[in-house]
Amino acid sequence: MAEMQILDGSGTSRRVGVDNRNRLRTSTVSTPLAHHQLHEGELFTCHYENTVTNINEMSVIAFNTPGDRDILLAIKAEVTGVAHLYLYENTSIDVGERTTLAVYKRNRDSTKSSRLSTIEATPIFGSVTRLDETQAASANITTTTELWQSYLGSALKQAVETTTTRTANEWILAKNQQYAVIVKTDTDDDNVCNMVLNWQEECLSEHGYEHN
Repeated sequence: MAEMQILDGSGTSRRVGVDNRNRLRTSTVSTPLAHHQLHEGELFTCHYENTVTNINEMSVIAFNTPGDRDILLAIKAEVTGVAHLYLYENTSIDVGERTTLAVYKRNRDSTKSSRLSTIEATPIFGSVTRLDETQAASANITTTTELWQSYLGSALKQAVETTTTRTANEWILAKNQQYAVIVKTDTDDDNVCNMVLNWQEECLSEHGYEHN
């Protein structure tokens, strides 16, 4: 008996068949996880570049996490001088010192929007907050839990990019929590601080399962 095959008519490249020994054979073409999330419209990004001139000046990206989805965060930071990069949880930041920072969808055709929100009395969903060194100095930033720090030495010039070492540096953030990513300078030199946040927003109610 010749092999019988059934092709998936949905265009997903899945195939199932029974060979001449009555054995079931299947094949499929899979999409890497990151690309799948991109196609689902669940990947977002924001960036902030700030130039400082004095020691202990801070460049900050801060946000609130939602209660209805998991936020998988990766961080990249580059500097031209000496600094430290920090990730803080359960922060407290005055709402009057802030500037709204745009969030971009990695899938530009997606209708989904981010559920991160700004640090203000009435948070704006789909945006985050950035603070330059003057705003950060006036915002009474309280950093309760230091989750992570990385030294950005003058020879190194940049932090590790967390997406390249996900098992060590990717973060699944707590729901309904406030976070701050801070670059703090260690010298009085002019220092250009560039920060990039990339994250996935996983809503289990939309999929019925959690991606591994």
